[in-house]
Amino acid sequence: MRQTRAPLVFRLAFRLEAACVRAVQRVEGALGAAALHVLTPRELSALTRDLYAASEPSDVEGLHPWEADWFAQALPREPGKILVGGAGQGREARHLRRLGHSVFGFDPVMKFVRQAARDSGVSVVRGSYEALVTPQSASERAFAGWVEANAPYDAVLLGWVSFTHLPDRKTRQALLTRLAKLCPSGPILLSFWLSSEGRGRNHPRGRVWKGAGDLTSKLRPSFVPPEPGDLFTHRGFVHLFSEGELEELAEAACLTLDPRGARASVGTCPHATLRHCLPLAAG
Repeated sequence: MRQTRAPLVFRLAFRLEAACVRAVQRVEGALGAAALHVLTPRELSALTRDLYAASEPSDVEGLHPWEADWFAQALPREPGKILVGGAGQGREARHLRRLGHSVFGFDPVMKFVRQAARDSGVSVVRGSYEALVTPQSASERAFAGWVEANAPYDAVLLGWVSFTHLPDRKTRQALLTRLAKLCPSGPILLSFWLSSEGRGRNHPRGRVWKGAGDLTSKLRPSFVPPEPGDLFTHRGFVHLFSEGELEELAEAACLTLDPRGARASVGTCPHATLRHCLPLAAG
């Protein structure tokens, strides 16, 4: 029995498309590995910011159902002051404002800052996580001062997977420690990407990349070698967290993971609530 075959032109066209996709993926992988082994953490963050600035605006409006449930469980019930980092286009800020909270937001991408301030009606300024913990310029010091001047906060929310874009463990640790001081009694909410295959599986390997990293370390004192879980994609730097890694960071900042831990299930983004450790009883 003769089988029906698709027209030759379509078979060739889709094979060509598949070959192009594979070629683009290889180029993206090589460029990403080169960025990880040549650029400093600040440069990785700057490139990530530029890629976001060049991207199309998100068409997502409002919260996802899992976010609404998470906020309802983790955030203070009474209206309070909430610091929102990585505020993006103001999606979370709008929701928090409707709940009656006073929202102070920031984002490193200027076009997002303008849109968030215009659409959400909350105070949104330009600033980054790095500038909050290690300000290096007058504008960064002014931003860090603005955050400090509005403290203390009743809660902190790190916007959609923004924590996963921090390019080195030292900065991630410093940020959590800083936030714990800015929000001395409330929760810290954050979402991120998890590595489902364990640490090291997504780390660029090979003698060429190792040699490039070793050379960069000698030539650039501020360079930090990539660690397991680091990637650089068309959306910028991302770190895939391993099981237990977030708990280690939280513990070093005198924070504890919500008893439910880092949650990830079908239809949700991995997310967690950090709370202050209970003080030891006197005596």
